[in-house]
Amino acid sequence: MSLKDPEKLYDLIKECTVRRLLTEESLGYIKQNGMKLSERTTDGTKRNGKTRHKKEF
Repeated sequence: MSLKDPEKLYDLIKECTVRRLLTEESLGYIKQNGMKLSERTTDGTKRNGKTRHKKEF
Protein backbone atom coordinates (compact mmCIF):
# COMPACT_ATOMS: atom_id res chain seq x y z
CA MET A 1 0.00 0.00 0.00
CA SER A 2 1.38 3.37 -0.94
CA LEU A 3 0.52 6.22 1.40
CA LYS A 4 0.52 9.88 0.51
CA ASP A 5 0.59 10.98 4.15
CA PRO A 6 1.80 8.24 6.51
CA GLU A 7 1.97 10.67 9.44
CA LYS A 8 -1.74 11.46 9.08
CA LEU A 9 -2.55 7.74 9.02
CA TYR A 10 -0.40 7.14 12.10
CA ASP A 11 -2.20 9.96 13.95
CA LEU A 12 -5.61 8.56 12.97
CA ILE A 13 -4.66 5.06 14.14
CA LYS A 14 -3.34 6.48 17.41
CA GLU A 15 -6.60 8.39 17.90
CA CYS A 16 -8.64 5.22 17.28
CA THR A 17 -6.58 3.45 19.93
CA VAL A 18 -7.08 6.25 22.44
CA ARG A 19 -10.82 6.22 21.75
CA ARG A 20 -10.79 2.39 22.08
CA LEU A 21 -12.73 1.98 18.84
CA LEU A 22 -13.59 -1.46 17.53
CA THR A 23 -12.16 -2.49 14.16
CA GLU A 24 -15.24 -1.55 12.15
CA GLU A 25 -15.48 1.79 13.95
CA SER A 26 -11.78 2.46 13.37
CA LEU A 27 -11.97 1.64 9.67
CA GLY A 28 -14.99 3.93 9.30
CA TYR A 29 -13.29 6.75 11.19
CA ILE A 30 -10.12 6.45 9.10
CA LYS A 31 -12.16 6.31 5.89
CA GLN A 32 -14.10 9.45 6.91
CA ASN A 33 -10.76 11.20 7.24
CA GLY A 34 -9.65 10.40 3.70
CA MET A 35 -7.65 7.19 4.11
CA LYS A 36 -8.49 3.69 2.92
CA LEU A 37 -7.63 0.57 4.91
CA SER A 38 -9.07 -2.90 5.08
CA GLU A 39 -9.35 -5.47 7.83
CA ARG A 40 -6.87 -8.27 7.18
CA THR A 41 -7.13 -10.76 10.02
CA THR A 42 -9.38 -11.55 12.95
CA ASP A 43 -8.34 -12.98 16.27
CA GLY A 44 -11.80 -13.37 17.82
CA THR A 45 -10.98 -11.59 21.10
CA LYS A 46 -13.83 -9.82 22.83
CA ARG A 47 -14.25 -6.56 24.71
CA ASN A 48 -17.54 -5.55 26.35
CA GLY A 49 -19.28 -8.51 24.71
CA LYS A 50 -18.29 -7.43 21.18
CA THR A 51 -15.89 -9.33 18.97
CA ARG A 52 -12.69 -7.44 18.36
CA HIS A 53 -10.57 -7.98 15.29
CA LYS A 54 -6.80 -7.82 14.97
CA LYS A 55 -5.70 -5.11 12.56
CA GLU A 56 -2.62 -4.92 10.41
CA PHE A 57 -1.65 -1.48 9.17
